[in-house]
Amino acid sequence: MADVFTYFNSNPGSAARIRSLSLPSPFYSTGQVLLENMLLSLPHLKELRVCITWLQQIQYQTSLLRRLEKLVFDIGARLDSGDANGSRLLYPFKFTLLGVGSTEPCLELWYRNGEERMLSQWRRSANGAKLEAVYLNENECRVVRPTRRLFG
Repeated sequence: MADVFTYFNSNPGSAARIRSLSLPSPFYSTGQVLLENMLLSLPHLKELRVCITWLQQIQYQTSLLRRLEKLVFDIGARLDSGDANGSRLLYPFKFTLLGVGSTEPCLELWYRNGEERMLSQWRRSANGAKLEAVYLNENECRVVRPTRRLFG
């Protein structure tokens, strides 16, 4: 991953054209600081897909959302229903600009442990003050209605 970071720094014209980026989970062995520094080299990045191997890593991503329009987490850990519906995991994102100015989905959680399935999808409310569920996987989120709003 250090080679990718070096390339972005050495080729700012190429880095400026990147709008979407996906990072594999082994990236985290190089640390959070490298991720933040690399994203600073991508001034026009709008969508980021990040693989995480433990759920608490989501809480540290809020500092990366200065200009993103969409953030996707690929989760490689088993979730309980409270985690999948977002009540614990997504709270920090209320305080970011993620999805502001649009009602398109701006935050997704995907489960990738032998199979791929969407757990939940979220968007900003019309007034921009709340994150609301667009989709909740009923098999993973048994206790939550699909139209539930968070943080309202």
